[in-house]
Amino acid sequence: TYDNTKDSQFTFVQRMTSTLHIILLLHIIILTSIISTAIAITPSDAREEQEQEQELIKHYCTPNDDCWPNATQWQILTEQIGTYNDTDTTKPKVVQVINSELEYQSIYQECLEAGDDAYKISSSAHGICMQTHNCNSEYCNSDNAWNLPAYSVRAETLEDIQRTLEFCNLHNIAVSVKTSGHNYSGSSTAKDSVLIWLAHYEKHGDILTDQDVNGFTDSCGTEYIYSTDIDIIKIGAGATWGDVYNFAGTNYNVIGGGGLTVSAIGGWLQGGGLSAMSRTHGIGIDNVVQLDVVLTNGTLVMADACMNSDLFWALRGGGGGTFGIVVAAYYKLHPVSQVTMLSMNFIRAGTETNTCQDNDEAIQGYFASTESPDDDFIQSCLQIALYSICVYFSAQCPVSCIAGCSANQPDDVTFASTVDGFLDFWVERSPDIDSRWGGYWTGTRLLLYFLGDEAEAKATLRNDVEEWIASRSSLEQSRIYLEPSTTYNSYWEARDFGASTDLTGSSELNLASRLVPRDWVMENKEAAKSVLRDLVLNTNGVVVTSYLLGGAIADVPENATAINPAMRKAIWSVHTYDFDRLDDSYSQLLRDVVTNDISGACYNHASYKEPDWVTSFWGDNAQRLEELARIYDPQKRLNCWHCIGFVDPNEEFSMPSMNPSRHPSVS
Repeated sequence: TYDNTKDSQFTFVQRMTSTLHIILLLHIIILTSIISTAIAITPSDAREEQEQEQELIKHYCTPNDDCWPNATQWQILTEQIGTYNDTDTTKPKVVQVINSELEYQSIYQECLEAGDDAYKISSSAHGICMQTHNCNSEYCNSDNAWNLPAYSVRAETLEDIQRTLEFCNLHNIAVSVKTSGHNYSGSSTAKDSVLIWLAHYEKHGDILTDQDVNGFTDSCGTEYIYSTDIDIIKIGAGATWGDVYNFAGTNYNVIGGGGLTVSAIGGWLQGGGLSAMSRTHGIGIDNVVQLDVVLTNGTLVMADACMNSDLFWALRGGGGGTFGIVVAAYYKLHPVSQVTMLSMNFIRAGTETNTCQDNDEAIQGYFASTESPDDDFIQSCLQIALYSICVYFSAQCPVSCIAGCSANQPDDVTFASTVDGFLDFWVERSPDIDSRWGGYWTGTRLLLYFLGDEAEAKATLRNDVEEWIASRSSLEQSRIYLEPSTTYNSYWEARDFGASTDLTGSSELNLASRLVPRDWVMENKEAAKSVLRDLVLNTNGVVVTSYLLGGAIADVPENATAINPAMRKAIWSVHTYDFDRLDDSYSQLLRDVVTNDISGACYNHASYKEPDWVTSFWGDNAQRLEELARIYDPQKRLNCWHCIGFVDPNEEFSMPSMNPSRHPSVS
């Protein structure tokens, strides 16, 4: 009798052995195929396939994608964030901007109806308005499609920001940030994004070193107490410079923006912060001692010289809307001082009076002939011109209006010779002007502020200006108007306590800027005069309000902040305006002479057409800024054009690691 169990076991072993042989043979065949394929594919092909696979997977979610939140999910966010905290408790803070192209046109019409009122523009249409309207389109080209957010969140509290970021992180939606919309290069709006609108956030305004409070101490242990030297004010994300000047009153001088509707701690500060008093007290980023920042993971952190110092470095010059959302800044206040003004204008029209106020009819006819009398901006210029063309024309008109009024004016010989003489004077004199002087110039105008009394102002510059005027021919002198010297008790008084501010709302703003190194001017005076002359007397554009730099700005080490090191070396920030919106050749005249290898652009007045813009805006600091952006915003949640790490929303992209390379400290 056979043992059937043994026979069965033997048969099973035979069958398993045969099966294993077959499996082994198949593995050899498959392995051979893989090796052959690997040999056939080059490394670049493999990388390309891998990148394509990543690109297909990772990108921002947009309204046309299946991943976009549905109406119920948006409604949940709307209910979480709630309604207005101040004037109207029935209006939701979360608002859908559009559903179609027609709705874009309809909702933006409210921005256009605000006219040139910068206050109204910044408060209209759920925050989507731009102070210069061409940047409502992709790449600031009004011929392109709309470049507006899909939703706007009126962020009034820290929790509003945190909940919005949590929602956008969950659904992979890009986030843009704006307060008042003064950016000229499209960085405060983004197509298909969720806009965090900060205009109604807390303004604060507490002077922390007032004699009735305990003072302020940063994480380094530096104490700021009530003194006659430096005091500290806390500024919230909702504050404009008009607010801050009012908070400080006439007790202090504050390094702030010229436009009173400009956000105090948004793009102006994070982009550098130029001021009329910067040559005495530095630029904005030199005056901030601490920042409170909401990271894209919703964490509130404190950044100063000792805690999150690399973030503090990046936010001082690296640009707004990039590394985190700044909700508060602790900012220096300087002792109040007298302010003496110097205002000089060249009169291009052929009137026989210096003040221009006695010849209204002639001036009206002159300006009306340059553009259509139906143009609202030209009419605004005209009204101001009739009040006092010499004093107020280039200071108060919008830049586009200045360009419109200036275009096609007669370039007579007397005007040209006056410009030649002034540029000779300016190139020779401006690099060595006393650092208490600061302010603006155009090539045909000076509007300078001196922190001191009239006697000191005369001794340090005004006497030289008067001597230069006296040296010109009688005909040229009839075209130059030097305002009588006026001394005020503070900068805020010199600004007439905020009685008026910049007019905005132009349909196009073809602005560019270039930082001109002091050493280059000193070593190449004839070249400097030549390029300025080419710009001022050119019919294709105009030099608009430019800044006198140097002084305290140059005293700060080049690597102390993230701003382009060229700012610390420059004597001028020259701002140019091309009349043809589709052309940039006028501004290119200066770029071709003062190139990126010796300088760059002023980010606060950046051109949306700037070539090689990363290098131009940040120079040698760009690489470190990009590294820090990956640390503090690893998902690239914050995205804006002309910002560090910009991702084109029209393209798919590989998302960086979800985990930061190191963890920021939490306050």
